[in-house]
Formats: sequence, structure tokens, C-alpha cells
Amino acid sequence: MSHSSTENNTIPEDILWHIFSELVGPIPEPPFSNTPKPLHPIFLMRVVSQVCSSWRGTAIGAASIWGRLIDIGFLCKQPKWWREEIMGRTKDAPLQVYGELKLPDHGADRAFFSTLISNEWYRVESFTIIAMDPTYSNDTTLWDQLWRQEAPSLMVFWLDLAESTIVPFPAGTINNIMFSNYAPSLRTLKVPFELYLPSSTSWLQELITLDIPLSKPIAWISDVLRRTPQLAILRLSERLYAIEPSSAAIKEEPSTLAPIKMGSLREIDIFCYSTRRLVQLFSILRFQESIFRKCIILCTDTREQDTSGLFNNISFIPSLICGLFQQVHSGQTSFASLLIFLHADGIQISAGRSSCSPPGYPKDPSFSFCIPAINLPFPTTILEILESLSKLNMGSVSSLLLLLEHDDAVWTTGINPRVALHAFLSQFSGLKTLSSTPQVLRLILKSIIDDPRILPSLRNVHFQFQFPNIQDLDALLSRRREIGLPLELLVFPEMVQMENEQEDYRHLENYQGLKVAWEPCPEDDEYVCGSGAPEVLLFRKKIWM
Repeated sequence: MSHSSTENNTIPEDILWHIFSELVGPIPEPPFSNTPKPLHPIFLMRVVSQVCSSWRGTAIGAASIWGRLIDIGFLCKQPKWWREEIMGRTKDAPLQVYGELKLPDHGADRAFFSTLISNEWYRVESFTIIAMDPTYSNDTTLWDQLWRQEAPSLMVFWLDLAESTIVPFPAGTINNIMFSNYAPSLRTLKVPFELYLPSSTSWLQELITLDIPLSKPIAWISDVLRRTPQLAILRLSERLYAIEPSSAAIKEEPSTLAPIKMGSLREIDIFCYSTRRLVQLFSILRFQESIFRKCIILCTDTREQDTSGLFNNISFIPSLICGLFQQVHSGQTSFASLLIFLHADGIQISAGRSSCSPPGYPKDPSFSFCIPAINLPFPTTILEILESLSKLNMGSVSSLLLLLEHDDAVWTTGINPRVALHAFLSQFSGLKTLSSTPQVLRLILKSIIDDPRILPSLRNVHFQFQFPNIQDLDALLSRRREIGLPLELLVFPEMVQMENEQEDYRHLENYQGLKVAWEPCPEDDEYVCGSGAPEVLLFRKKIWM
């Protein structure tokens, strides 16, 4: 296209602006290194500005678009004159500052970053920065300007720093109040350190999203949460090398803190290294059941069980799991997939509105609770959780992955295990796909034989880790056919997981129409029984070379 024809077919400036805005796209979310682009948005804007004079005028004059491109990690690598040109094109537009500060150019990066905060902080709307090198974490004077300057335009503040060797961080004192105690537009806050927040800090009341360290005293966390009535999303994470409060402090805090009503909270996401912290936190939090919709908890506590008597209420965990599950379930339209892993090695329960391969693994779960079982009174906990979950309506769940400790010692507790499992399974009226181990399926088979109403919608069974006993499998298939609810699909694990050199399932040829598939690609490896080629059901062990 010639220059003259381009001028004669000029796109209206407002439409052209929207095209450029879409081309640039939204700012990436952290971690920034995981969101590469073939061409940086700044280069894209430079390219479109060279198409013709009309496009160049619109591109250079789009100050609000340039204001969205303040990528610290990218700009620090550019010449000084180039950075100044980009900043000049932002004019007085709001700024969205993001990126990752890295070495080895600490001196140059620091100078540009410090100047930006000092001169332009008043118009920064979004500040999303990662600085995982301790050089930046320990450079307290670099961040000092954040507490000394007001933030009249700031809506998002997201800062992630490496473990600092300097304790405490300077924002935690009366002389260093975040944003000089003025950030009226702030709605999202993430900080990796404890803040000093006096009673005059009114901007806390408007926060929607809060991400703070769980390693701080519960009393400080409690004080912050009581002052955030509009909070919808809460994330709490415990640093790996965090110093846990003393036993005396832990013992005192729960009894001195009143419950906190989190009436607006929709989501909570917790990562910690201590079941003690979970017990403390959830002993004071209260949610609005109709609003609370997502709960993700990961605890990696691997310490020996507490014998001091201080936390004998660790049995609170089963009721905590079921209570949170019930609240999230009540706030959801429905759960479609459910994963339950109850084992001596740990406990994990996840639920979501959609599922992905393999069946039963929730995709983007709305509820997830994962904790090692070392601190729990095992095996009683397994049956207590099953018994509690059996009181909930699981009729919407179509896919279930159920992995239980199958050692006989587990099933000799005060709770009748068969009764607990039967009551649990009776809630899954809409279950179509069940994934489990052959040992658990043997227990389930007993419930199916005793009560034909159990799992009326079940059509697909996926065997996990081991191949099923031929007699048990035949009994399951025969019983389902006998009650008029035949299975449609069996999926076996990979051949490398076979205990024997071969497994002979050729007798399945008699179940005409039954589909048999096997991992790793059951969609590709499938046989329809009755097709006249039963030899494919003689599985031979594969050994990876």
C-alpha cells in the first residue's frame, strides 16, 4: 500500500487508539518470567508508529497506553535516553509500574527505579514489583520513599521481596507509615512484611484484596482483618524461614481474640508450615456462607506431633475441613469433580466445578485442603472426615477420585468403617466416573452388593496404580448388570505398573458393549468387548529401557 493511499483511508483516531490498546494488551501478572512475549509491547507501539504519519501521531500521543508500559525489568536494560523518551510519552497519564528487579545491574536499575518513585509516585495507579535478590530486600533506603510519600492515585500495590536479613523492615515502625498514611484509592495490597497501621489508616476500610504474611502474630493479622470490612479476597502465606511465635504467645492468643466476621469474603488462600497457625486462624474467622465461594489451603507441616498438651485440639482439623467444605459448597452453584486422598502420608480434599484428565482431578478447584497426616490422630481422622462429608449433598458431583489408606489397621477404629463409607457413597446420586485403587473398590463393591441404590449413575471406573483382581472385577460387573445399571467403561493403569508379568482379562469379552481402555492414552487405546479380538485384553508388563 502506498503512502498516499494510506492517508486517504485513514482510520478514525478513536478506533485506532482502541486497536493499539488491544495490541498492547493488559499488563502481565507475576511471575513475569513465566509470561514471555515474542515482541515487547513497547516495540509493538514503536512498530505501529512507523506505518504512516497518521498512525505515528496517534501512537505517540496515546499517553495512557504508554503509561501502561512501565516495565521496570525491560526499561532498566535500555539506554538512558530511551527510557526518558518512553517516560516523556506518558505525559501526565496514570502509570502502571510492573516487572522484576534483577542483578547484576543493581546500580543502574536502582537509579532509574529510585528516580521513578521519587518523581512520579503521585500518578502511579498500579505497582507490581518482584525483587527476589536479597540485594534489593536489604536496600531499605530504596523503599523508604514508599512510606514517606502519599499515594493519591494508587489502586494496586503488589510487592514481593526475597527473605531480608534486616529485621524488622522499616515500614513496621511509627516513623514509617505506609504511603504516609494516605492511599484513598487503594484496593489491592500485597506486602511481605508487617506494617505499622495506626487507627487513622482509613484506606484499610476500602481494600478488596489483601495478601500478607501468615508468619506474623495472629494478633496483628486479626487487627488488620477487623479493619477491612469490604475484603473479598484474602491470601496468607508463611515464609519458609519464618520464626514461629513462642509457645506462650501461641497459647495466649486464641483465648484473647474475639471472632472476626468476614461478611464480604469470597476467597481465602493459605500457605503455611504449621497446623498450629491453621487452628489459631480459623478459631477466630467467621464467613458468610452465601458469599464464601473459594478456599485453598496448603499446609506442609512435617514436624513431630505436639505432645505438650498445648494443641490437643488438633482433632479440630477434621471438623475444620468439613466446615469449610460445606461453606464453599453452599456458596457454589455445584461441584462437578471431587478428589479425596486420606492416607497416613497426608490428607487432601479438592473440589471444582469442572474436571480435567485424569478424571477426578479438579481443574482450578474452588476448594482444596492439603495437609500431612503426621500431626493428626491417624487413622481415626480418615473415618471422621468420611463421616462428616457424608452429611453433605454430593448429588452434583459427576467425577470422584477416592484414595484411602487400605491397611487393615485403619479399619479397626471405634467408627464402623463400612457404615461410614456406605453413608459417604450414598450422597453421590449423580456420580458417573469413579477413580480409585482396586483395594478401595473392593470395599465399595461390598456396599454395592448390599445396597443397589448406591451410585445409581456410575458408568465409568478408572483403576489407579494397580490392576484389579479378576474375581473382584467380575463381581462388580456382574452385580451392576444384575441390577440393570451396567458399567460402560473400564480404564486400566499403565502396563509398567503391573505386579505380574501379565494380566489376563480376556473373559471381559463376554460383557458385550463394555469399553476397556488403558493409560497413558485411554482415548487412543480402547477396545469394545464383543468385537471378536479378545487377545488385546491379555496385558503384558512393559519395562522402560
